[in-house]
Amino acid sequence: MKISDEIMAGLADQGIDITEKSKCISDENKAAARLVKIEQLQPDSPPARKKAPSIRHIRQKSSDEILCDDRLEILNRGIKDETISQALSQPQKGTKDYLPGLFDDVLVRELPRKQRQSLDNSPCHSKQSSEADGLIDKHSTFDDELHTVQEKKDELVLVLKKKLDVLKQDQEFREQEISDNEVNGAKVVELVESKCSDREVKKYKSYIDDVEKITKLLLKLSRRLARAENELRNAPMDATDDDKKSLEQKRNNLQRQHDDAKALKESIDKRKSQVTTFLKRSLDDVDFKDFDNYINIKLQLIMEVSDIEDQVTHCEEQIAAIEAVSS
Repeated sequence: MKISDEIMAGLADQGIDITEKSKCISDENKAAARLVKIEQLQPDSPPARKKAPSIRHIRQKSSDEILCDDRLEILNRGIKDETISQALSQPQKGTKDYLPGLFDDVLVRELPRKQRQSLDNSPCHSKQSSEADGLIDKHSTFDDELHTVQEKKDELVLVLKKKLDVLKQDQEFREQEISDNEVNGAKVVELVESKCSDREVKKYKSYIDDVEKITKLLLKLSRRLARAENELRNAPMDATDDDKKSLEQKRNNLQRQHDDAKALKESIDKRKSQVTTFLKRSLDDVDFKDFDNYINIKLQLIMEVSDIEDQVTHCEEQIAAIEAVSS
């Protein structure tokens, strides 16, 4: 397998040297191809089971965010405006659509995580958010007699701004979680340095750095790929053939980069078994559990922050679209 120049440049910018890793992947792919040929000569071999696609969300929504989403749905039904409905709809493709099978083992883990407080108790609770709270609490059902169309649109914007506040506080909370988790990570490094060989310490640090960088790269590429796919699907009817070909080429180039990044992740994941082997040998059960919690919480938080960033961008786009319709 030839790693694309774009993905090599992206990884080089993040400090990952893939010269040897690319060769390893190529050798592994050749070996896998030989294995497939051998298996094809064995008709009695049972067919491989297909893994069911993951349907788990990257991030669990807070009660505040769910409340906002419920109110937006009620308002959307009351307005009955196609332009508004389109603005409030979720994109056809999102980042998580390009992640099935890549991080399932991390997402399903139940880990010791802090619980976020309600936005109402936060010092960053804004005046706009408070106004939206009043609207949400006041109207559990939609009353057409009390709302003109414009009032409904104004309320939509207020609720979206409330949701934006919720998302940004959620982001701050997770950034604090990241900081706290890195303190735990520093303690794990001290343990590894005191109980493992210099060579093992180097392997451990290299693995931690690379798994973080490849995770962020895959999330970035998945986000860009989702946007490219949506642009292609939503191309205007009067788009020229050249315009469509340009969008297809952009999508295909990103897909190749994404495939390359997935192959590199598989290579990095294989190093995890080596790292866990010498850690289990050198650390006691409690210390090894600290490592296991640290790395899995780290990856969960990276994915959750990425998802919040996606939702913030989408929320800001929704506000702009509805304000444009209302003006």
